[in-house]
Amino acid sequence: MRGTTIAVILMLVAVQGCGLEEGNYGKLPYGSSTLAITNAEGEGSVLRTGTAVNLSTPADVALQPDTIYEVSLTNLRTMKLVAQVQLLTDTSGTLERTSVAHDLGEFNDVQDNDELQVLVTDPKHNTIVDTRLPVTPHIPDFQGHGFQVDERQPAHVFSCDSAGTAVNGFVVGALPDPGEVAAPIYVRGSGFPRTVSTVDIYVVKDRDKWQGSSIPLPGDADYIAGPVVGDLVAGVLAPTAIPSWQPTGKDLGPYDILVDVDRNGTYDYGFSEKDASDGEDKVGLTIQYGAAWVRAKSAAEAAQTSADAAASAATAADQAATDAENAAKGADALALAQQARAEANAAKSESQKASSAATQASTAFNQTLADDKTATAQSDLADTAAKSAASHATKAADLVKDTQQATKAYEAQMKALAAQMAAKHLLVNLAYSSSSRTGGTWQNDYSRSSSTIYTYVNPPVQAGAKHAWVSKWIVKHQSWNNYWNNWELIEKAGKGYGRLYIKDKALTTLSGTIQMSCTNSPPIKIINPGTLPMDTVNVLTFDVVFDYDNDGYYDVGRDFLDVVSIRTDGSLVSAKDLASIPDDQIYGFKVVK
Repeated sequence: MRGTTIAVILMLVAVQGCGLEEGNYGKLPYGSSTLAITNAEGEGSVLRTGTAVNLSTPADVALQPDTIYEVSLTNLRTMKLVAQVQLLTDTSGTLERTSVAHDLGEFNDVQDNDELQVLVTDPKHNTIVDTRLPVTPHIPDFQGHGFQVDERQPAHVFSCDSAGTAVNGFVVGALPDPGEVAAPIYVRGSGFPRTVSTVDIYVVKDRDKWQGSSIPLPGDADYIAGPVVGDLVAGVLAPTAIPSWQPTGKDLGPYDILVDVDRNGTYDYGFSEKDASDGEDKVGLTIQYGAAWVRAKSAAEAAQTSADAAASAATAADQAATDAENAAKGADALALAQQARAEANAAKSESQKASSAATQASTAFNQTLADDKTATAQSDLADTAAKSAASHATKAADLVKDTQQATKAYEAQMKALAAQMAAKHLLVNLAYSSSSRTGGTWQNDYSRSSSTIYTYVNPPVQAGAKHAWVSKWIVKHQSWNNYWNNWELIEKAGKGYGRLYIKDKALTTLSGTIQMSCTNSPPIKIINPGTLPMDTVNVLTFDVVFDYDNDGYYDVGRDFLDVVSIRTDGSLVSAKDLASIPDDQIYGFKVVK
């Protein structure tokens, strides 16, 4: 029988000249023992479509400490890469159990009976593990030594659209863009026992483990919807809607799907009885804001910033004209004061236009379904009006040689020029405290004795961002106002709304400069704080960038940036939220002695 707790034991390929000395860390020497692979259900030696692939070092094995290893998963039938990730060992050479691939077969061409190659290499490209694992059918028929072993396998179930196409994220807040999917949520599956004709389907709040647990019912904290009766035909569940749940912006977050095959209210997972899930030891689906909602939010925030800048400019112009009028002596001075007043009146008119546009942009954003086109159009009007107001204010101050108000007009002009870009930043917590999605928190302050710092993107904030292989840069802290949000410094280039070169500011450690993995990975170890040299004040401060183009640039509006020291909830933060925060309190994370 296939055990549910035995890991696949992979013999490490011996590598001459790069091993640890015998006895290091009290473990077996690097290059001579084993790694372990398990699936999402905790089973060794079994991979199926729909499951995850997890990699770890057993307790008696050590790899090189503080070292990044690259793991790739290749389908040998298609010779296509299924997944790739870089994993960092701790200071003892241990790799925590980490998912290197999930949802096999749903977003990649993996089928029953395929063979997957698991390849692990070290920084010098030496092969540490090279093994092949079959993809077990969901209704297998094992034969051996004159008898038949017929262990029940779990069915493969997943969230999908009405056509049955797998979907991990359903969008709310605005009409979906092409490629996005909104509710209702459907569930599809295959590999059910052919003797079963109906099953119960539930949607529940995400949890790491369900095996042996009672399925949440109405009134329970983790209950969302169900039971929805699903009809099976020859072991197949056609796309079945969950009609009772129409998620909104209040439902942002990760969820799981549980299918109770024997309909007894318990998530069974034994030798002869196995229920099915999309979410065991992984996220089943997420409810997240759509890209149009993000655009509308950005537009509304930019419009308000433009309106604020226009108001500041109008105030400066009015003050310059008033001061000139009060001080005017003689016809020439009075004429200049009158010209300044005309410019001030023009600035006031433009400020009113900007304010009106900002109000309309906000209204467009705050509808049940955000109207990004209207919000963007009004934001553009506010932007134009604000720049015009600042120009009139500058002329008013220059006419009467009012340097104080000229400075204020210039500041308003800079604020107006930067308004559109500032609203485009994707600011979010990335530094995380644990390898467990449900056991950790986003955190801004760590000690040198902290075991490890991880990075993790809260699934709901990935609106409009396709999952991608990104470079994860730990950047030596830079000023928010003078660097990250400095309109004059940011290059007007790249695929976003401007870019900054960050490669020369990245932290370099023994493990290297950057680490790469997918944006929808579980928490990934990013740094061992105990290996960092402390400065004279015993505090090190960093920012984090997820670089989608892998080019060493931070692209505004495309890449994720963590300078979110004011929050720890993993939600999107706007540049406006940082406006009142002292610059030295805006950072990604700190490490103290």
